[in-house]
Amino acid sequence: MLKLYSYTSFSKELEEELTIRTLVLKKRLSKALKRAWPVPAWVIVKTRRRVRTHSKQRHWRRSGKIKT
Repeated sequence: MLKLYSYTSFSKELEEELTIRTLVLKKRLSKALKRAWPVPAWVIVKTRRRVRTHSKQRHWRRSGKIKT
């Protein structure tokens, strides 16, 4: 059966499901995003492919907690 919602009841349910990102969390996420980049190409060329991976590189979905 299809539920009919009024705009006010729908927006209240939507507000309850949304997460609130505080400034501290946004800073932490942006810091982690900056750190997650791969090794630059010029570093790989200069080291003659000895350095190919970044030891602290992480993927947003595969990794666990973000440490700051």
